[in-house]
Amino acid sequence: VWTCQTSLAAAQTNGRDAIVASKRFPLYKCCLRHLEQISGDASAAFAPALRLLEVFAFVDDAETARLVSVGYFACIRRLFGRRVPLPLDEHLEIVNRLPNPMAEGIASSLLRPIIALKSVQDEAFRHEILRRFCLDVLDGDDPRHVVCYLLPYIGQQIERHLMPFADLLASLLPHDWWQFLSEDRKAFLSLKVQSPVLFGYALLYLASWFPLEGSTARVRQMYLLCVSCTLQAVTIPAAPAKDNDDDDDDNYMDVDDYASRTPGTPEFLLRKSVQALQTPKVREALLSAALEPPTSGAINCLARVCYFASGLKKRGESDSALIYSLSFKTEFIRRLWHLIRHCTSPTIFGQPRPLLDNLVRGMSLGQDEKDRLIPLLSLFCSLMINTLLAVHDDEFFREESDRPLTSLVPFAVRDLCSLTEKLRNVALGLIDLAFPDSRTDLIPKIGIRFKDAPENPLEWNILFDLVVRLLQLLHERDARLQFMAQDFWSNHNRKVVVNRQVFHSRRRGVFRQRERPFAFVRWLTHEEMEGEDGTQPTAVDLRNVTIMRRIPFVVPFLERVQIFHELLNHDKQDMNRMDEWGGGALHHGDAIYLRVRRNYLYEDAFENLSTANAPNIKKQIRVSMINWAGLDEAGIDGGGIFREFLSELLKSGFDPQRGFFTTTPHDRLLYPNPVAVNLFPDDFSRHYYFLGRMLGKLIYENQMAELRFASFFLAKLLHKNDDNVDIHHLASLDPDLYKNLLYVKQYSDDVSKLELDFSVVVEHLGQTEKIDLKSGGSNIRVDNSNRIEYIHLLANFYLNERLRPATRAMRAGLSDVLDLDWLGMFDHRELQILISGADSDVDVADMRKFVVVHNIQTDDDNRIVDNFWQVVQSFSPVEKRMLLKFVTGCSRPPLMGFKDLYPPMGIQLIPDSDRLPSAATCMNLLKLPKFRDQQTMYTKLAYAIEAGAGFELS
Repeated sequence: VWTCQTSLAAAQTNGRDAIVASKRFPLYKCCLRHLEQISGDASAAFAPALRLLEVFAFVDDAETARLVSVGYFACIRRLFGRRVPLPLDEHLEIVNRLPNPMAEGIASSLLRPIIALKSVQDEAFRHEILRRFCLDVLDGDDPRHVVCYLLPYIGQQIERHLMPFADLLASLLPHDWWQFLSEDRKAFLSLKVQSPVLFGYALLYLASWFPLEGSTARVRQMYLLCVSCTLQAVTIPAAPAKDNDDDDDDNYMDVDDYASRTPGTPEFLLRKSVQALQTPKVREALLSAALEPPTSGAINCLARVCYFASGLKKRGESDSALIYSLSFKTEFIRRLWHLIRHCTSPTIFGQPRPLLDNLVRGMSLGQDEKDRLIPLLSLFCSLMINTLLAVHDDEFFREESDRPLTSLVPFAVRDLCSLTEKLRNVALGLIDLAFPDSRTDLIPKIGIRFKDAPENPLEWNILFDLVVRLLQLLHERDARLQFMAQDFWSNHNRKVVVNRQVFHSRRRGVFRQRERPFAFVRWLTHEEMEGEDGTQPTAVDLRNVTIMRRIPFVVPFLERVQIFHELLNHDKQDMNRMDEWGGGALHHGDAIYLRVRRNYLYEDAFENLSTANAPNIKKQIRVSMINWAGLDEAGIDGGGIFREFLSELLKSGFDPQRGFFTTTPHDRLLYPNPVAVNLFPDDFSRHYYFLGRMLGKLIYENQMAELRFASFFLAKLLHKNDDNVDIHHLASLDPDLYKNLLYVKQYSDDVSKLELDFSVVVEHLGQTEKIDLKSGGSNIRVDNSNRIEYIHLLANFYLNERLRPATRAMRAGLSDVLDLDWLGMFDHRELQILISGADSDVDVADMRKFVVVHNIQTDDDNRIVDNFWQVVQSFSPVEKRMLLKFVTGCSRPPLMGFKDLYPPMGIQLIPDSDRLPSAATCMNLLKLPKFRDQQTMYTKLAYAIEAGAGFELS
C-alpha cells in the first residue's frame, strides 16, 4: 500500500517515469496479488493498488497483454464479487445503476483494458484481450454479481460506444468463421466456455444495448454464429418425473418457480435467454443473418438457436416468436427439408447413408450426427405444425397436384405424402431406439424414455414429441380430407402387434394359462409394469404400448379394434375375479336388475341407473319391461332384452325432440344442444353424465346403435387433456359460418368496412343475447390487424365455450365405463364406426356363414332357406341394410363380421305362409314363414322390411 501511495505521489511530477520501466510489471503483479489477498477483508484498503494500475498500466500494449495474461480480469471480478454486497434474495434483481461509488470504481477498473483498445490498431491484440475478458468475466462460477450488476454496466458502455461489441463477437470466432455459413461444417468458438448458460445469456442480453438492426450483415452473421455455438453447448434440464400418465410433460422444463425468478440461477438464465430471443431486435438480427442468403451453414446455426428455445418451452405454450416468424416462409421450409434429407454419415462401403435412414432403422447416432440432425428436424416439425394449424381445410388444396398447395403450404400433396411417410417411419425407428432389444432395465411405468444417450436423453424426447405431434396433425387433416391412400398410415411393412404369449388370470386362487393374441395389451392398463406372474415387459411390449398410446393410427384399424376388445375382455375378467374373491361371480347373481316402463323408458332408466343406484354400470344388466297396461312383458332377459332396451334408450336419449341433443343444419348429425342448460337447469349435467355412461356401456358391450354424431363432437370426446377443438372442425358444425369466417380471413379490402366487433348474438328460447368474445368485445372493432384473433375467438365460442359443460359431463360419464386412453387409439371417424358400425355393404356370404337356422324338418325347408338367401343376394345395397336393421335393429354390419354378432343372427321357420316375416330384434331373430316360391318370398320380405315390422309385431 505504501509503495502504491508513494508511486502515485511521484507520478504527479514525473508521470509514468516515476517507476522504472523494468520494475513496472513486477509491481503490477504485486498489486494483483495484494488485491487477491485482501478481497475478502472489508477493512483492508484496495484503492491504492487499483489507482496505481489505472495510472501506470494499459498505456503500453505489451504491458497490457502481459497483465491480462496473468489474470487481471479474473482478479478484479473476484474483488467486485467480494466487496460489492448483493441485496437479500427476495430483493435480488437486475439493476442498471451500481449500488455505490466503490462498485463503480471497481467496475471502471475492470473495463479499463477494454476501453483502452479503442486506439489499438492490431486486430489480433484486440481479439486476445476481448477473448480473455469473456473467459474471466462473462464465464465462471457464481454469476449473481455478473448478472445483477456487471452486465448492465457493460451494456451501458456498449451503448456509449466504449465497449467494442462487434470486436468482441469477432474475438470469439476463428479467423475463417464465414466458411461455417457457406459450408456444411460444424461451427465452433475460438475459446472453451465453462458455463455456456451464463455466456449465452450474456451474449443475448448485451445485444439489447447494441444497434444490431443497423449493423452490417457481417456483424449479424458473427452474432448468429456466437449465439448458436454457445446455446448448442447448453444442457437443458428435464422436469422432475410426475406420477401421472401424461408422459409428454416430462420432456419440458418447468421454469415457472422460485429459482427461475432469482438472478444468477441456471433456471433464471435459461428463462431470460428465451425471453431475449423473443425481442424483435435479436429475432430480426438472427433471421436476417440466416436468410440473406439462406446457406446451409446459416440454417444449421439458426436451427440450433430455435432448438434451444423449443426445449425450454413449457407444456401447452405456443412456439417462440423466432420460430413462429419462420413458420410461413415456405421456401425456407422446403430448403430445410432438403438439408435434412441430405444429412448423411459415411459408411464402410463409401456411399454415405442419410441420417434419417439410420433413425428409421432404430440406429443410434453419434454426438456430431445428433448435433447436425436433431435441431434441423425439430425446427422443421415445429414449422410444419404451425403451418398446419394456420391453414384451413378449404385453403389446403389446389388443382395442380404437383405444385405447392397454397402460399402457406410448402409442399404439394405428392411431396407431402412422401415426407409424411418418412416421418412416420422415423417415429417408429425412434421407438425402437428408445426400447432396444438388448436392454433389460426398462422403465417401470408406461412412457418413452430414451436410454441410448444418457448424456442428454431430453434431446430425443423433444424430437419424438415434435415428430409425433406433426404426424397427429397430418393424420387429423387426412381424416377430414382423405388425401392420403387408404392404407397409407399402416403400410409400413412392420408387424406392430406381438405374437401370442401366455396371458395369466386368477381363477379361484389358482393361476390358469390362456393364450391371447395381443398379450401386450395388459401393459396398456394403469397397473405397474409387471405381469401378474412377476414377468417384466419385453422391449417389443413397450414398443407396441408406445405406438398404441402415441401413434395408434399406424396400426390397421381392425387390429386396433381387436386390441380394444381384448382390453375390454381383460377388464371384465378383472371384475369377475374381484367378484369371485368377494363371494359371488358376476353371472351368478351380481347383476343389476332393472324394471322399466316401455312408455317411460328413458325416465325410468335415468333414475334406476344413476350412480347412486348403480355405481358400477359395467356389471350385467337384466331388464324386465312393463307394457302400456302396466303388466310385465313375457320372457327372461338372457341378454337380448337388455340389448333391445339399450338400443331404445339411446334412441330416446339422443332424440333431438327430447332436447339434450340437436343436429347440424345440413347433415343432421348429433351434437349437444347449446340451450339444454336452459331447458333443464336443475339436473342438466346429470343427464349428460348419464348419456355418456350409456354410450360407454354400448361400446363396452360391443353393441351398435343407429346414432350419427358430428365429427367435431366426437373429436371433443377423444381429446386427451381438454375438450377444446380448433377451427378446422367448425365446418362439421356449421359450414355456412365456416365459409363466412374464411371470407373474413381472405377479405382483401379493409375489414373494418364489414362493421364487425368482438361479440356474438345468440338466441335462447326466443330471446336474444349479445355475448362478448373478449373483455369489452362489443366496443372493439374487427380490422385487418385483429381479424385472425376474431376468427379464432368466434370459432372457439361455437365449438367449445357453449358446449363445454355438456361435453365435460358426457366425457365424465363415458370415462366411468371406458378408459379414455383406450378410446384414444381411434380418431373421430373410427369412434363413429365403433358406435354405429361400418358404413359398408352387407356381406351376404359372411352373414349366411354365421346364421343359425331353426326348425328345419324337411328338404323343402332347406329349399325355402336357399330361396331366402337367393332373394337376399338379389336385394339392392339399401334393401340389404333394411333387412339387417329389421332383424338386428342396426342397419350397419358388425365391425369384425357376423361372427362377432351377439346373440348370433338366427332364422326361425314358421309354417303359416300367410303371415309377413317378423323379427325379434332383441334376439337378432328373423321369423320367416315358409314361402314356397322366390317371388312371394321377395314380395313379402321386401314389404315387411319397409314396413318395419319388428319387436312389437313378433
